[in-house]
Amino acid sequence: MSKKQGKKGKKTVSPAHGRLDDKGDLDAGITSPAPSGASPLDKVVTAIRTSRYLQILIGLTFVGFILRFYNLGGNSLWLDEATTLTFARQSAGEIWASVAAGEFNPPLFYWLEHGMILFGESEFVLRFLPALLGVLTIPVIYLIGKEFRDKNVGLLAAALLTFSPFHIFYSQEARAYAPMLFFFSLALLFYIKAYRSNETRSWVLFGIFSAIAFWMHFYAFVPVAVLVLHALISRVG
Repeated sequence: MSKKQGKKGKKTVSPAHGRLDDKGDLDAGITSPAPSGASPLDKVVTAIRTSRYLQILIGLTFVGFILRFYNLGGNSLWLDEATTLTFARQSAGEIWASVAAGEFNPPLFYWLEHGMILFGESEFVLRFLPALLGVLTIPVIYLIGKEFRDKNVGLLAAALLTFSPFHIFYSQEARAYAPMLFFFSLALLFYIKAYRSNETRSWVLFGIFSAIAFWMHFYAFVPVAVLVLHALISRVG
């Protein structure tokens, strides 16, 4: 067989999109779509059964759940977490007044924690929301990597976040850092989509999630500002 014939069956895609060819695709050769008329649940089950990427991602997310929820309420609150509890005990109006009076952090996280303490004021309850959003950041990071390059990059990024000691630490802290990262990650995902497609829906979602991230913690201002600046420069260019 000639070299030309040997390459005939190889699937290639424009490098501009950075998509996988068959050689690097973990799902190459797997074709078992859900039958027509299948229920949404059946479609989800079929998608998981026929995609090694989804199976690995689910596994990573499960491991991330264990790492972030293990001994979540085992340690007592430290100073900044105690501050979170102090604000969470206030009413929504009092939280807003405290922010207006000079509190460094925006009110959204405190409002959410105010709702959480309806279930108690234990360390586990206060840290539950950051831990949960920390876990949910893992599949979002996968989608970012997939959108930016391909599914292999998405899995690598998700794996790095799953085992990141820094992310595990902040996901187990009753502070706004992990929630802010979750919503900024969603903002970044839709920014990439919007930048490539110029789709109004993606721009709107980018704006919404950017605003939520900023209202979680002011640190979100810097990465969001970088994305906005990138969009403006790209349009001018």
